[in-house]
Parts: sequence; C-alpha cells; structure tokens
Amino acid sequence: MKLPFLSFIACVTSTQIACDEKNKCHPKADCYQEKNKQGEYRPFCQCKPGYYGDGISCEEKFTLVIELCRGEDGKVIPGALRGAQNTSMLMNFWMTSEERGNYQQNLDYNLPDTKLGQSMTINYYDPMNIFHINKIKVLQDNWQNICLSRLSIHQGDAFIYILRTLDNRYYEPDWSDCSNPNDPEKCVVYTWWKKKCKGRKKANGEDVACRSRFLYKHDIEPNLYIVQKDECALGEHSCHANAMCTDTTAGYQCTCKSGYEGNGKNCDDVNECDNGIHDCDNNATCMNTNGTFECNCNPNFSGDGKECIAKREAAEVCQRTPLPEFVNIVSSRARKTKNGIIFRVKCDDGRDIVPSHPGKINRLRGYKANCKCSGKTGECSWVMHPSFSCEKGCPHEHLAELREIRSWEDERPNHQGHFQLKLKAQFKPPAGEIDGWRLLIKFGMPIPDTAIIRTGNANVIYQSSSHRLMLLGNVDENQYLTAEDGAVGILFKIANLEEHEKINLLRNIKASYVGSDVNDITCFT
Repeated sequence: MKLPFLSFIACVTSTQIACDEKNKCHPKADCYQEKNKQGEYRPFCQCKPGYYGDGISCEEKFTLVIELCRGEDGKVIPGALRGAQNTSMLMNFWMTSEERGNYQQNLDYNLPDTKLGQSMTINYYDPMNIFHINKIKVLQDNWQNICLSRLSIHQGDAFIYILRTLDNRYYEPDWSDCSNPNDPEKCVVYTWWKKKCKGRKKANGEDVACRSRFLYKHDIEPNLYIVQKDECALGEHSCHANAMCTDTTAGYQCTCKSGYEGNGKNCDDVNECDNGIHDCDNNATCMNTNGTFECNCNPNFSGDGKECIAKREAAEVCQRTPLPEFVNIVSSRARKTKNGIIFRVKCDDGRDIVPSHPGKINRLRGYKANCKCSGKTGECSWVMHPSFSCEKGCPHEHLAELREIRSWEDERPNHQGHFQLKLKAQFKPPAGEIDGWRLLIKFGMPIPDTAIIRTGNANVIYQSSSHRLMLLGNVDENQYLTAEDGAVGILFKIANLEEHEKINLLRNIKASYVGSDVNDITCFT
C-alpha cells in the first residue's frame, strides 16, 4: 500500500481568510487562520491543489485531492467516514510522452487514519505529469462506507474532476450549484463507497472491479477540464529574457529570439561575425552585438555597411545621377558620412524650397540632398533631407528665431515715459546659397506711426501702421550668403513707444525667412 506525502486542511479549526501584508502567501496559495491549543488564531499559508510547498513558496506538483462529503455549512456530514483501517484505492493511468512513448503507471492510495470532523480534504503528491495522461481507471479495493464529494487530479492550473464523469451513481444536494460543473466550491456532489461487490464480477474485462460500486475508466480528451490561461501575457513563465514566450494549450513554449540560440529557458548570443552568417559588404567590418551585428564601411569607403563603394568614385557617380526636378547642387564640395554623401542644394527657375512636413521643422536648418550608392550595382539615388519640393508662387515661411535683447525707458529730454526695444532676428538660409534675403516680422500689433525703426545691417522693405507685419531685406554687405556662413543675425531697434505699445508689440511676435526677392506683404495677409 502507498501512503504518499499528505496535506490536511481541518475544516473545524481553520478558516480561509484574505491575504494581507502580514500574510504574504505565494500567489498560488490560500491564507487560513488556525486555532492553537491556547485558543488563539494564527494565520498560515496553504498551497493550492496542483502546487506543493510551504505556502510562502509553491511549485507545480501532480496532486490527487480527496474530499469527504460536506454539508451546506462546509463541515463533514455525519457518517461520511466509517471505513475500516488499512483501506486503499487503486488508480491506473495510461500515459504517452515523447521520451517514453506509451506506458502505464499504477498508484495505490491509503486512506489515512482520520477522525470524523477533523479532516475533510486530503492531498496526495506524486511525480506524474497530468498532460501525459490519456486514460484513467479507478478501482475500489478496500475503501468502504466512505462518502466523497471530490476526487480530482491537478497539476498547476490544469485539473480533471473525476467524480463528474463516474460510471457510478452520484447525486447533488439541493443547495449545490452546478451551473459550472468544474467549480468544486459551489458544485458539490456525493458518491458513496459501500461494501465490496460479491463474487468480484467482471466489468469491461476488469477482473477485480465492480461496475455497480466504483469503476471509472475514461479516455481523456484533449484539453479536458484544463483551465485556459496565457502564462506569457501574465508573466508566469520561465522563458529567458532573450526568448519569445508562446502560449500553448498545455502551458507555453519558449523560443530564443533571432540572433540567439538555446532551449528558450537559456539563450546565448550568436556571433554572426565569427560564424560567417552576416551580410556585410566585402569592404566593411562586421562587429558583433547582442542578438545581432553591425556593418561599418572600411576607411575610404562609404555606404550603410552592407553596400560600400569607394568614396571618390561615389562622389563622381552622385554628381552624374539626376536630382529631383528643379533641384540643383550648390557646389561639388560634399560631406562624406557612413550613410552616404551629403550635398548642399537649392531650387532653380525662381522656385522656393517648400518642406513636405513643415510641422516637423522645429529648428533653424538648411536643406540637403543625401546621395546613397549601392556597392553591388554601382547605382546611386537621392534622398532630400528634410523632404522638400521646389514650388513657384508665394514663398514658404521658413522658421527663424526672434528674441528681445533689451528694453528700457528712454531718459532723453522730451522722451520721458517712452520706451525703446532692441531685438535680434536669426535665420539660416534653407538653400546652400542665396542672393538676397527677406525676413518677415509679425508683431502683436501694428507699429505706431510715432515709433522710430532703426536697423544696422538690414533695410526696411515694407512697414505700415495698418498692418502687424514688417518686411526686412538685405544690404549690400550681406546680400550673398552660403550654408557655410551659418546662421545670420539681424539687429534692429524700435524707439518712442508707450509702455502698453511695447507690451503689445512683443505679444506672440514671430519671424520667418521668406525668400530673396519678395517686396510686399501680399502673400502674407
């Protein structure tokens, strides 16, 4: 006879309670309070069926659960346990696994010597795998005059409630709720084990079984009574950090990510460079990184590392490759990077650069053309950065910066109570070179007729007391600009302002670069 590891839950002297900070049970454990000899209650943790441990830590374990019949109050009913000593039950399992193929395992269980009213639930633990089971047979041997309301096997969150499909008769108390037959807390059924059958009649070819008393022989269908849960989504898996977790019917599967190798529980980086499984160009160097690799073109070569060509050759090919319509290279001077060759560009035919996504331009910048060449085909293509087109018509308002340098009260005679403003506008030519420039200033209010405007390195092209707009333009000294000149700063002063005029002029003030030859504000009103 076999008496495996046992775990008892006393229904009279212990009560299930909610876990709290003081009772830090494992997520797969329940909290109880137990009454000691001094009459004091103390909390303790009990692993749930399908798990084994001290309640603080619980691990998956094949568990057979036997529960004596209980009443509506949760207590063992009178007469549920009248069996003689040395009682036992035999369970036969038909199993299939990849390692062992088809095999059979028999377990003989003893009913422990329990006293009525002290033990209601009994857990047995065995080295089995519930997912290998395809058929179960339960045989009564010496268990007699016992009433069971639960006979189930568990492993983790998978379970099979055997009493629900017994060949033997069972009945449901009127207070039981079996709307969900797999909820043992609400769905309670009774099955009595009475005296042994006379003559040990055969049933279904079994020599020592009595169908009328207790026989269960059932083919386990796939997923029978297995709780479906996604361990991957819940984070209840043991996959490696560099593995992908895939939910399956009977648990989950771990697969190492691309660039790693192993069994999913342990994944090691694959060195693509050493193993020669990279796609770097012959004129590039492969550098291994975690899960992947990088390709960098060797000195005097340019490209993305997977395609590299000689830099001098690439620059020559780029200049022979047609640019988008109306776009032209400013000069043959180019900046070579690992991502290609960058040229400054401009629009021809009197057209203006218009960005494709103006809302994404948030700083002063010039527009460039990036030439990318294929080391395999020798062909090059252009990418505008930022993306733009050359358009005719009203010029685009390119972002410029405008800030107050200083404001002060005028102390000159006959100017007391008036203020002066000193402002600086800064812009960057969007094209690689420009011949003349215009800067549009939008004030919070029109500049009063009484105000005086002074500029040192700019001309006032347009200004009117009826508009909030002022147009500044180049002087001879700063007419011709190139990208190499960097950002251009323009200083100007507005004097003879009342205090409220100074405040309102500065409200929501804005500056924009608007091309090189516009001479009125028609396009901006």
